Amino acid sequence: MDALRLRAAVAKLPDDISVSMAAHHLLGRAVQAEAMMDSVIAARLGRSIAEVLVLHGKVISQMSINAKLSLLQEIMEGEGWGDDFPFVVPVLRALFALRNKLAHSLPFGFAETPLAQPAARFWSARRGNVKIEEITVSTIVGMVHSAQHVIGVDMNFLHVRALPDSYWTEM
Repeated sequence: MDALRLRAAVAKLPDDISVSMAAHHLLGRAVQAEAMMDSVIAARLGRSIAEVLVLHGKVISQMSINAKLSLLQEIMEGEGWGDDFPFVVPVLRALFALRNKLAHSLPFGFAETPLAQPAARFWSARRGNVKIEEITVSTIVGMVHSAQHVIGVDMNFLHVRALPDSYWTEM
């Protein structure tokens, strides 16, 4: 489901279902983003298709998200791709930050925001510190929308640029 349909769907649903649906789509985009990030990094670092496949399957998949984001940013800066795709790394960082909030906390209720948007309350504890955050459905849906563009357009262009020359010449 694209982000515009998701936005329309969650507006018609009860708060708990709309938050769950939006979070489900956000987590799906995070999985897609990680796969695309792995693919771009492997394509850029491999000198042949065989090396790309080994890097993708056995090396890069073992790295943390933060390490992958740093490596992607380094590759983009080194190749001069940051000017062509300025939103890739910031959107991916925001996507994974929100994904971590949703994945490592428990929803426990709802609050009304000043604009009457439903906001889910999330409870988390880390090293004895309890943290309660409110995240609006529109925040989640907005991140899905931004991530959808970065994954569906920008990362595909980056992947093509990152492929080794042997990809285009060997059969």
